[in-house]
Amino acid sequence: MLEAFLRLQEIDILFLQEVTQHILGDLHGYTTHYNIGITMRGTAIVKRNETQLANIYKIPSGRAIAAKFREVWIINIYASSSTARK
Repeated sequence: MLEAFLRLQEIDILFLQEVTQHILGDLHGYTTHYNIGITMRGTAIVKRNETQLANIYKIPSGRAIAAKFREVWIINIYASSSTARK
């Protein structure tokens, strides 16, 4: 279903949060960069194979991943809702 969405919408780069496993490796034509932290929750960037990313940085908690796309830094941050602590 995700692969069909990526193709139908012609998505080049997709950011994901609350990623818990390396299960997106079978998306034909796409590469996934994971950052799953010690709490087993994290972020990911899914990119079309032709799309070039450089300087991929990850923070140890898994809550953020960044990369350089052409001359622009793209950053995927997962910040949980403050209501989760109530």
